[in-house]
Amino acid sequence: LLQPTPPPANPGPPSLPLDGYVGPYDSSLYGQFVVVRDGDRLRIEAGSARFLGTLIHFGQDTYRLSWPPVDYGHQLLTFTVGPDGHATSFDTETLGRFERAANA
Repeated sequence: LLQPTPPPANPGPPSLPLDGYVGPYDSSLYGQFVVVRDGDRLRIEAGSARFLGTLIHFGQDTYRLSWPPVDYGHQLLTFTVGPDGHATSFDTETLGRFERAANA
């Protein structure tokens, strides 16, 4: 497995409060992933099975996504922030783009 990308030396804080990233995001290939707040961090629930992934802040609007307890490796997930101060989509290295659900 590839080693995770090391975080930047000066990552900078997230550009939004955590709640600005929370919500459902859709992919035509993978279905819906939901970003949820868990205390002072974010998690992701993938697909109809709600497979739980972790999001560790990496720098500004980028997080390291992993899928414990099974090690499927790590990848970076980067949110795009809209003018309303909420994330409108996110992109991952291997899963592609997810758009915020229309009903969010």
